[in-house]
Amino acid sequence: LLTTATYGGWRFTAPSEIPWVYYSPAALADATARRQIVLLEFTAEWCLNCKGLEETVLRNPRVVRALSDTNVTPIKVDLSGQRVEEGTALLLETGRITIPWLVVLDRDGKQIFASEAYTVSQVLMALEVAQESP
Repeated sequence: LLTTATYGGWRFTAPSEIPWVYYSPAALADATARRQIVLLEFTAEWCLNCKGLEETVLRNPRVVRALSDTNVTPIKVDLSGQRVEEGTALLLETGRITIPWLVVLDRDGKQIFASEAYTVSQVLMALEVAQESP
C-alpha cells in the first residue's frame, strides 16, 4: 500500500488496494521477462488530472480486481519521485511528453493501449485484450 502524506490538510498520496510497483528500469525489465501484462501509470503529485483519474478510474473495484491479477504488474511511474529522469525517458519512449498518461503492454512488451483520458471500460478492455494475446 502507498503511504499517505499530508500537508495543510491536503492528502498527496492516497493508500491503494492496487499492488503498485514503483518504476525502475529493472522492475519493468523483470515484469517483461516474466511475460507479465504491464500497466504503466505516469503520474506526479502535482498533477490534478492524474489524481482525478486515479480516483474515478483506477480506484474502481473492477479495475482494482483486474490489476490485482497475478498475470498483471501495475507500475506507477511517479514523475515527482526519485526516478524523474528515467520516468521521463520512458514517457518519451511511449510517444508522450505530458501526463496523465496510461499505457498497457501485452505479454511481449508491445504497447496495446495508451490514453491521457481513459475510462474504466477502456482500461478493462485493454487488460482483457492483453490477456488474450499469445
